[in-house]
Amino acid sequence: MAKKIYACYATSDYFCTHTGISILSLFEHNAEVIEKLFVLDYGILDNNKEKLDNLAKSYNVSLEYIDADSVLQGIKEKLGIADFRGSLATYSRAFIDFIMPEYVDRLLYIDSDTVVTGKIDGVLDFDMTGKVIAGAIDVERYGKKRGIDSEFPLLTGNKMYIGCGIVLYDLNNWRNFKCCDMIAEVCKKDINLRYADQTLINNSIPEKYLAKLPLAYNYAGHIFNPHWEKKILGAGGWYTKQELNEAVKNPVVIHFKGTAMYRPWYDKCCSTKAEEYIKYKKMSPWSDVALLSLDEYYNELPSEKEKIDFIYRKIRAKLPCRWMVSVCNRLKNLVIKVRGL
Repeated sequence: MAKKIYACYATSDYFCTHTGISILSLFEHNAEVIEKLFVLDYGILDNNKEKLDNLAKSYNVSLEYIDADSVLQGIKEKLGIADFRGSLATYSRAFIDFIMPEYVDRLLYIDSDTVVTGKIDGVLDFDMTGKVIAGAIDVERYGKKRGIDSEFPLLTGNKMYIGCGIVLYDLNNWRNFKCCDMIAEVCKKDINLRYADQTLINNSIPEKYLAKLPLAYNYAGHIFNPHWEKKILGAGGWYTKQELNEAVKNPVVIHFKGTAMYRPWYDKCCSTKAEEYIKYKKMSPWSDVALLSLDEYYNELPSEKEKIDFIYRKIRAKLPCRWMVSVCNRLKNLVIKVRGL
């Protein structure tokens, strides 16, 4: 019998359209290896639950909802953590063993702002000996021209910094090594939780317990110009040229992180992989949900400085040479300075 794996998403009703589209893409390529799909429920309304239920049934996948919000509310009060962008959902990864049933051992956690475009076979046999969590390296934390990224230094002293958009857990090891105790200790310290539970995990879990997933399992290069995409993804030297080529040509999971400009549920977005999201959206029960307006997003930005930054980011995404990007950034900074912003 083929190996199977537990998978997990977390969502509110507001974000459920994108969660559902990602789940459909996961099922389309991998339904036969999903032992059960857990959906951490942060207020999903009945109409969206019905769509998710029907989707799971159509692919013959078992689906279970977990009221994770009540669990995290207790942790929030005990440890004093704050909501992240109006929700506790993003902390699910840090306190996953309080949320998951005890029988769950290997778990693949996938962010809702993704589409799965290939087989996840690589995680079924991925070696987690002595490891608690595996994720692709967040390469954007490396290669800064002026100083070190603000996420460093980490309290763990780690050099490896994993992105937590898509992570693989060995929950037996996670529990045995008491990872939640490590995280709870960091919660007591006064640190800036810039990326919520991603910041918590990287500041709490020693590098010896971390494992590196292929970059193809958390591909976000679609936000970069293809002319220099591989150079940025290669920052820090964590991946070989062959691994970079594989991630760019054959991503397994595309992660639509970043600003609205790179989110494919906005019209006129600049993502080079927007068509992948649109493809699965058309196949989904949410096919009739209209795309959001990027122009409206721009008009609702609260400050002139943010609007200038938005305009220059959009221009920068289309420039064919990196020296042009440098000139563009300097021009943007000059405009902001001249206007006294």
